[in-house]
This record gives sequence, C-alpha cells and structure tokens, in this order.
Amino acid sequence: MYPQTVLDEIKDRVSIVALIGERVPLKKAGRNHKGACPFHSEKTPSFMVSDEKQIYHCFGCGEGGNVFNFFMKFDGVSFRETVEMLASRAGVKLPQLKPIDKKADDEISTKKKWAYHLNQIVAEYFHQNLKDERKGMSARNYLKSRDIFFEKNTQHFLGYADDNWDGLVRHLRDKKAPLDLAAEMGLLKRREDGGYYDFFRHRVMFPIMTPAPYRAEDIVAAFSGRTFGEPKTAEGREPPAKYINSPDSLVYHKSYTVYGLNIAAENIRRENEVILVEGNLDVVRLHQEGIKNAVAPLGTALTSGHLKLLFRYTKNFVVIFDGDDAGKAAAARSLPLFLEASIVPRVVSLAKGEDPDSFVRKNGAEALRGLIKNAGTLFEWVIDNAATKYGKTTDGKVKAVEELKPFFAEIRNPVESAIYKRHLALMLDLEESVIQASLRGQKLKGGEAQTVVKTGGIERTLLEVMLTYPETIAEASEIAAERFSDGSYQTIARLVFDEFKRNKKLDVGRLAEGIADSELKSEILSLAMAENKYEDAAEAIRACITGFERLSAKKRLAELSEKIKLADKNDAKITEYMIEMQKIRGKT
Repeated sequence: MYPQTVLDEIKDRVSIVALIGERVPLKKAGRNHKGACPFHSEKTPSFMVSDEKQIYHCFGCGEGGNVFNFFMKFDGVSFRETVEMLASRAGVKLPQLKPIDKKADDEISTKKKWAYHLNQIVAEYFHQNLKDERKGMSARNYLKSRDIFFEKNTQHFLGYADDNWDGLVRHLRDKKAPLDLAAEMGLLKRREDGGYYDFFRHRVMFPIMTPAPYRAEDIVAAFSGRTFGEPKTAEGREPPAKYINSPDSLVYHKSYTVYGLNIAAENIRRENEVILVEGNLDVVRLHQEGIKNAVAPLGTALTSGHLKLLFRYTKNFVVIFDGDDAGKAAAARSLPLFLEASIVPRVVSLAKGEDPDSFVRKNGAEALRGLIKNAGTLFEWVIDNAATKYGKTTDGKVKAVEELKPFFAEIRNPVESAIYKRHLALMLDLEESVIQASLRGQKLKGGEAQTVVKTGGIERTLLEVMLTYPETIAEASEIAAERFSDGSYQTIARLVFDEFKRNKKLDVGRLAEGIADSELKSEILSLAMAENKYEDAAEAIRACITGFERLSAKKRLAELSEKIKLADKNDAKITEYMIEMQKIRGKT
C-alpha cells in the first residue's frame, strides 16, 4: 500500500513510548519502559515498550509489534487509517496511493465509511428534531423534568426520534443515503411490500460514540433510544421496552462498547477510576454534575469484552447498580467477571427504588461522591447480601455458604481469599475454621497467564544479545543458523542473519511484522525486549559465541562417544571418531 520508506520515516519521527504513553501509563525500566498491559488484565506489569527499537511486547499475553500494530489493535482501526493518523502526528506527507491499491483498499473500507457517515447523518437528524421548537418540545420537556438540559450536554449530542413512521426514511432519501445499509444497521425496518419504516420512534436518542483522540471528532457507532411519556400501545400488546439499541453491525459490537466513553475516557485515565452505572440517563446525569468518569453497558449485562475495553484506561472500578432486586442481581452476576480478571471492584449500594440519576436529583452530586469515596468491595457486599437473605438460622448459614462457594472458587489471591473468609465468618457469626472447612476443596485459580518461554540456555542468550544489540550480529553470524539445536531458535537465527545480510542493519519491528506465525513473532519480540544487564555488548557476544562453541563441542563429543560404543570392534570408523574427538578436545 504505502512504500516502506514512508512507513520507516513515520516510525523515525514519532516516539512509540510517547504515543503509547498517552494511552498506557509507562515507567522507565532499564533501556525500556514498562506498564500494565492494555490487552489483558494483570497485576504485575509485563508490558514493555522500546523507543530504541520502536517496538512493544507483553510478556504476559504475547501481544507485540510496532507502533502501527499497537494503534490498529487498541483503536480497532484499519492499517490505512492508522498510517494516516500517525503521518499527521509526525508531519509526514503521504504519497497518493496507486489506483489498484486504492481500489482494493476502498472496496474493503467503503462500506464501513458509509456506515459511519450514515450514523452521522442520522445523529444530526435526531439532534435537529430535539432542537426543533415544535417537534422536539415533548422530548425537551421530558428531559427538563429529569433536570437534564441538552444545552449543557453538547458532547452527548442528544436527539429525538419523532413518532412518524417514515421521518428518517424520507430524510435519508433526501440525503441520497443507502437505505439497504440503514436497514442492515438497524436504523430502518423493511416492510413486507419492500419499502422501509423507522426503527426508532418517539424516543430520546443517545448516539453511541467512540473516543477519538487522534481524529477531529468522535465517531457515531450506533444509537440507544429511551421511551418517555405515555407510550402508544395497541390493544393486547406489551408496552414498548424502556430502551432499545442498534443491533450489532460492522461498526458496532454491544459486548465491547459502553455508553459515554467518548467523554469519560480521558477522565477515567486522569482519575485512574471508572464508575459503572446501568442506564444512559445515569451517565448523562453524572457527566452533567461533573462526575465525568462514568459509563454504562448497552442493552446487555456486563461482559468480559466491556472489562477488556475499560482495562485500557484503568483497573480500578466502582459499580453503582440500581437499588431494586434486578440491580442487586446484576451486581452479583458481575462479580465472577471481575474475579476472573483478578479485580475486586468497589460498590455503591443505593436504597430500593433509587438509581444514580434519582439519587443525585434528591441529594446532590457531593452526596454521591461521598458514597463513592467510602465504597466497600463488591465481594463484601455480595457476602453481606447472602447473609441477610438467608438469616442466622443453621439452615440459612449453610445456604449462604453454598451460594458463595462459586465466588470463592474464582479468587486468585490467597490473601484476598483469607480476608473475605474472615468477613464471611463475621457476618455468619461462625469461627473462621468452620468457614475454612466448609469451603475446603475450593482451589484458588491459577496465577496470571504467562507465555511459555523455552529455556534454550546459551542459544536463547545468544539471540537475546543479537536482537538487543544489532551491532553484534556481524560477529555472531560466524555461527551458521543450522547449528542451533532448537527448531524455533534456528528459524529466528536464519531470519536475523538474512535480514542483516540484506540491509546491513536490523529493524526488529519490521522483521516481526513480516512473520505470519504469531508464536514465532511473539518469541522474537520477547527476545528483543529481554531485560539483560550486559554492560559491554561486544564482550557479551564473544562470551555467547564461546559458550555456544563449547556446548556444540560437548554435544558432538557425546554423539561420537555413543557411536564408538555401538560400533563393531573392527569397524574402521572407530579410528575416525577418535581422531575427531581428539581434534575437538584440542580446540576446547
């Protein structure tokens, strides 16, 4: 697509540490920088970034590559979009794409671009409806009754879908937008006669936008609509759902998207904490009151995808579920997801019938901030609820422990496990030993995932030195790649020697990028990011070469010794074997 020289110029002009550091907190660690991986949950940081080599690698999950790889994965954008964004940051002028390349790329991206463009058209249509003095009056009055003023919430770009069956259809026709794509994205529904009608009607509309730190503005990915007032319901039919949302599409996946993140992202990172609430109006209310690190899942229970998304910004969570039975059940269901990620969030428990929006309207934002500040852990809250639900009878205590067993089975940290067992014993008025006995057999989950790393001894060390200090490759190349006994190390050595022979230098990021095998790519990045302590690279490589030769000699002597044992006494080859052994010993 773009010439390698242009990509190299972009990489040379940007600092991968500075760019990734805008998204992931990094600290200096020897020659590299280290932080918590944004692609999986971990308590001990194992995510390394090298400004010198312009690469990153996580020793926990194996993710790694160059600056382009990072932003493609982190932001979920195409290679072309990533290059254009980084070129803009670096001040590099991009050449015109060749027609054949542009056509192929456009065929892939045109539908996605149209989807975003279509969503923007629809968002503006809904927003104008809300602003319209006559058409939007009922929706504005409803929001005003909730003390929400769309003039103060411009970033949310609130809107109104009126109660016409074809208002949006006609608007999209006027804009010459593709109605079939609008239907595919859930904005329209198909009629039996082949026409279309509006999916969202008589609802306050919440555009679901993705953060855009490197774009001019946020991108609308989907919509969420909330009914209000007295819904029009045909006789014998169920009333409409309070919230309806866009279905999954090529630009929206509800299990990996939360509402309000376009506003909350930087605030979450700044405060190192995210507040999870249940509804869109809760998010708007909290943002309006200055609590701008709040987000909400969309049309689904909390998922591991939501957590992975938010792990990019923080590992500290506060959950505020509604005070009804459904809210309590949702809070309890979320705990295993957090425990699986080695996280125990804090929880704010509201009174029955309350939600964050109603609580703030009655008590003010400072009162909620106080609850957040003093929030206990979700695990303790779940324990307290179980103890209260079943009571202090013998049968009740047994049922409470049985209900809590699956939660204890998810805990990875033995210290945390001991603390919560002590809390459970206190709540049930039992000895800790009784709780221990009741939960016996509940094994702690395994520790954090770690990449299985081969312990190839001197071969691995030799590759580490070569990839860390490319100036040593010329001297190391006197060892033929075929002499490496480990298959993957032999492959890596061959790739390194060939790359160095072609270019007289080694770009580890480019080398890794050209490898399709993800395990081999991860191994190369792992070797290149090894935290070795060599003060003198030349001395280190000579020591490695000497060690390699000694190891090879030792292996060959063992092979020859075995051949002599197995050979016939009169076999003439025995003499050859013995002469070779003598020569090897003479060299070492």
